[in-house]
Amino acid sequence: MGGRAPIDIDELRSLVGAGRSDAHIAKHFGVSARTILRWRQRYHLVSQWRPPESQGHGVNTRCPCDDCRARRLERSRRRFAERRADRYPAPQGGKAWTLEEDVYALSTRPLEDIARTLGRTYYAVTQRRTLLRRRGTPHFSTSIKE
Repeated sequence: MGGRAPIDIDELRSLVGAGRSDAHIAKHFGVSARTILRWRQRYHLVSQWRPPESQGHGVNTRCPCDDCRARRLERSRRRFAERRADRYPAPQGGKAWTLEEDVYALSTRPLEDIARTLGRTYYAVTQRRTLLRRRGTPHFSTSIKE
């Protein structure tokens, strides 16, 4: 069948609880530090390891402890959300689509004509048409506002 012998969970738990680094535990078991991280996550073991004071301990360092990883991840998410909000602003309260407009948006007319007639942008009409088709709305071919 192959594969590795099962790990001794109690031994792993004692090494993690003693404040050993993932690199130290990895050397002990003969696996990579990444494997130790996965084992800790699987068995819900929080690392007690802290870097020596000379290395520093904080968000701007590459400290591998769980607290610093969590802070770095949160900072990354926050920055990503801020950049995304700048690039893709939320809609500014456009008017709601009526049933008549939905039917007209699904018509076979050219999109430019539909957008002009409804007083909406070309992009808004294409997005609405795509949404309606994905929902399984039947294709109507009517002319409401002529």
